[in-house]
Amino acid sequence: MQKQTVTKRLLATSLVLILAFGLLMPVTVFANDSIRVEIDGRQVTFTPAPMSVNGRTMLPLRAITESLGMTVAHDPTNNTVIMVHGSTNIIHQIGTASISVNGAVSQFDTPSMIADGSTFVPVRMLAEAIGAAVEWDGARNTVVIDTRGDGVMPAEREYEALPVTRTSTRQGSIHANSNIDGNGGMSWAIQADGSVWGWGINWGHLIGSSSRIDHYSRPVRVFDNAVSVVNFGETAFALRTDGSLWGWGHPGFVGNGSAHGWVNFGEGMEISDWNNVQNLMITPVRIMDNVVSIASGNNHMLAITADGGLYGWGFNPQGQLGNRVSQMETNTPTRLMDNVVFAAGGNAITMAITNDGNLWAWGNGDHGLLLDGRGTDMIGIHYNPTPRMIMNNVSYVSIGGMSVMAVRTNGDLYGWGAYWDEHQLTPVRIMENVVTVSHDAHTMVVTTDSVLYTFGNNEHGQLGNGQSGLANSSDTPIRIMDNVVAVSAGGAHSLAVTDDGVLWAWGANRQGYLGDGTTTQRNIPTRIMDNIRMP
Repeated sequence: MQKQTVTKRLLATSLVLILAFGLLMPVTVFANDSIRVEIDGRQVTFTPAPMSVNGRTMLPLRAITESLGMTVAHDPTNNTVIMVHGSTNIIHQIGTASISVNGAVSQFDTPSMIADGSTFVPVRMLAEAIGAAVEWDGARNTVVIDTRGDGVMPAEREYEALPVTRTSTRQGSIHANSNIDGNGGMSWAIQADGSVWGWGINWGHLIGSSSRIDHYSRPVRVFDNAVSVVNFGETAFALRTDGSLWGWGHPGFVGNGSAHGWVNFGEGMEISDWNNVQNLMITPVRIMDNVVSIASGNNHMLAITADGGLYGWGFNPQGQLGNRVSQMETNTPTRLMDNVVFAAGGNAITMAITNDGNLWAWGNGDHGLLLDGRGTDMIGIHYNPTPRMIMNNVSYVSIGGMSVMAVRTNGDLYGWGAYWDEHQLTPVRIMENVVTVSHDAHTMVVTTDSVLYTFGNNEHGQLGNGQSGLANSSDTPIRIMDNVVAVSAGGAHSLAVTDDGVLWAWGANRQGYLGDGTTTQRNIPTRIMDNIRMP
């Protein structure tokens, strides 16, 4: 009974405030789902949606305070909100246009208000209270908030003026794919003459058609006239010099409209059924033309065409193919997005960089990968099929199993997600002067002076520093090699190409996927092939 009385009193107070301000002044109020909000370069989504009141953007109080890192308390006796941000104490009475910041009172032209059960405040009221800069970007219908403390808006920062680096083919000549436990992996490389070579476990007969050969510990020639190669599971793809994309392996994933070849396809599938496939496509088939770049996720494929169209196909249970694909999977290329210059896939997640340098993400939101502040306590059920802009001025991105690494146009490397059992829900700056990155359970970084650094999981020696074991993993970048032009990180092994065209490999090697003729783990870079195509 007491709880109901208090609730009724609060509702009555809210109604009086709304009526009072409605009588005092004419107010034009409407919700606007199209208003976007960016905080420190990343888009933030609010529920309920922002409102416009007499031309002023109003944001839901609880959502904006949480996004700005404030702690909040409510005093119902006088309907006052007390907020703390570091050493800043902020007091505001709901329904008024004033705010007290460490005792100093400021007046605004629009009061806070209650609508549909939520309290809304003018965006400038709280942002400027903590020293953040605020501006309205009319071209993008976006409120831009910068909390980094120097009062400089993102558009005025030096790196914002740098050109977007088109890096779509930077790592296309090599591809590493291995499980984090080291049990199962493949490697791919393209030589200067365009020949494609594969080695490691013979999933889906991708390397050799003989079912009697479990793995190849030396490179085997499998295709010609290629500039880029990727694979996931039992499916491989190669992009030819004429822009044609070819695929082979699992019929349901190749992308030519073929049905799955699983013997027992459906919810009752056993793990063994994944390898029990009929009608494997051993001979490569042509999928599409005018392709300039390709990438793969764990169970979906991505291709960018010459007009900037991003196409995808494969599995879609968590919306990794975006909101233009409604079904759980598709076996033909579907256009997902326009104006794309780079794309990356991960575990049921897709990210794309558009020609304005903005990074977009959709699909699996576990571990905070979508930068929406969620996913740490909702593993397996948090996803969003709608592309959302999460960072600007990005030139390269690589997605691991539970985290993301992105290179901005000024060469700064940022990371977020789950790393070493901790969740980083906002991008953190890791290194500078970075050209490219490849990320899985460990991370490979090439700097502007062509030096390779590695950090992360080292259970199988994949860092390449002569050590192995989880105890020898490192969260600090370790210098490994010089003169590196391309890298690719698998879950348990690493590939790198030096500027003389030599391919090096190290890490786990259970099925021969290092390519040195053995199944022996290597903890330092080992020379594998010469004459690798330069990126």
